[in-house]
Amino acid sequence: MRKKLLLTLLLSSFLLIGCNSNKSSTNTDTLIGVTNDKTSNSSSPTPTLVVTDTAISYSPYLSLGNLIFFPDKENNNRLSTMEEPKASGYINQSNMKDIFEYPIESIAAINDIVYFSNGSDGNTLYSLNYQNNEAKKINNNYALNLTATLDTLYYINKNDNNKLYFYNAKDSTSGIITNDSFGKFIINGDYILYQNLSDKANLYSIKLDGSNKMKLTDVSVDSFIPYESEVLYINSEDNNTLYRTNPSTRKTNRLTLVHGENLKISDKKAFIIDNDSSNRLSSLTIDFGKNTASTSKLTDDAINNYFPTQKGIFLEKSPDVNKSFILK
Repeated sequence: MRKKLLLTLLLSSFLLIGCNSNKSSTNTDTLIGVTNDKTSNSSSPTPTLVVTDTAISYSPYLSLGNLIFFPDKENNNRLSTMEEPKASGYINQSNMKDIFEYPIESIAAINDIVYFSNGSDGNTLYSLNYQNNEAKKINNNYALNLTATLDTLYYINKNDNNKLYFYNAKDSTSGIITNDSFGKFIINGDYILYQNLSDKANLYSIKLDGSNKMKLTDVSVDSFIPYESEVLYINSEDNNTLYRTNPSTRKTNRLTLVHGENLKISDKKAFIIDNDSSNRLSSLTIDFGKNTASTSKLTDDAINNYFPTQKGIFLEKSPDVNKSFILK
């Protein structure tokens, strides 16, 4: 009887130790990283995407107060400031106000603190207090395509297979959103729309906390924007033609033939580099009822890239790749 009682006590102690050990392991895993690709399974609800009218995307031009921060192409892409240009045209050196020693790739701001990728230090992440002219290194990540919303900065870490990282400026926490390799991405409300380079540049969405991952297309995409509760995208596998997809119904349609690249949106106005117009920048007019789209030319020159801001549209023209222009 005593032997049985002793054996029972020993087994109970072993089971308790085993349970406590498992709990400790789970807590540790939760603390490592923020997300681990929270995709759905058979018991999980179907992922959803709530499309809003706002889109925050990467831009090397940052409006802060009455100043514009940007990389000056004519000065080795050094971080520079200027006051808002009064008219459309070439941005020359007489427009410059301040020039810093840091060459930059991208830039964003949170609460008047400027964040940038410092080209003189391996494009690692830095912050700049412009009022005090104080720069501080944040981390050693090779930060590309800085994009900010509320208190959080999002960027692609080239040193980690182009995964999307976040940095919370309020509590200085950081981590990975998902293990996918990112191409282009935009922030749309509580979601991120992104070009998934881990899946042939197909279009995906994921919540800002790394949950609710959802595949939106089975084709590679050049670019994409939210538009009237749907998503417009350029289908790279169909001669860069404009398509639409409804995340709720999963219905996809090709709009009347518009071919282009670098689809963007600002203040509910859609823009495209129009391949049918010698790569000129054009505005887009969409009629979902008729399933049609039309373009209106905005520039006479071919455009390599452009960045809509509150101060105007900054242009990178094909004939003058080392100069900056603005369209008011």
